[in-house]
Amino acid sequence: MTTRLLPLLALVAAASAAGAAAPDPDAHRHPGALFELRFEPEMNTAFVYRAFLADPDHPAGLIIERADGWLGDAVRTDVTPASCPAAAALVMRLGGLPFPAPGLENARPYDIRAPYPAVYHFAGFVHFPNGGEGQVTFYAWDAPGQPADPLLAWARGLVRAVDACRPRR
Repeated sequence: MTTRLLPLLALVAAASAAGAAAPDPDAHRHPGALFELRFEPEMNTAFVYRAFLADPDHPAGLIIERADGWLGDAVRTDVTPASCPAAAALVMRLGGLPFPAPGLENARPYDIRAPYPAVYHFAGFVHFPNGGEGQVTFYAWDAPGQPADPLLAWARGLVRAVDACRPRR
């Protein structure tokens, strides 16, 4: 009886080892990068949200990836317009957001006693009406008691939408 059980146990062990194998690194190589948004809810904790659109004529091909870590190289999760319509709508709305005007003013002094704000860092490329393009980078600090500008509200909304569709661990 035990000799019949050994091949079955070997099969179960092989299936378990295959399931525990390292994930395919190419599974998250998406073409058509649009932008990257790094979210730091607290010091030394970061999540990276990336948007990809392989074919601009087909918005249904949008992929939004969330990854853990400062570089966004761990625990990757994808959502699409079908699996997360709220996040897809926010990505599509990004092109219509007003960018803040440059301000010439004295920098506010840094208050070391203030709580560390949640930080959003956006990096992506924009196309201008004259045919030019350039990289846009902005930081948005979500500090308690401060009003949200349109870019902060958008970044906060995208993170919350993706996390609502695929909760973080």
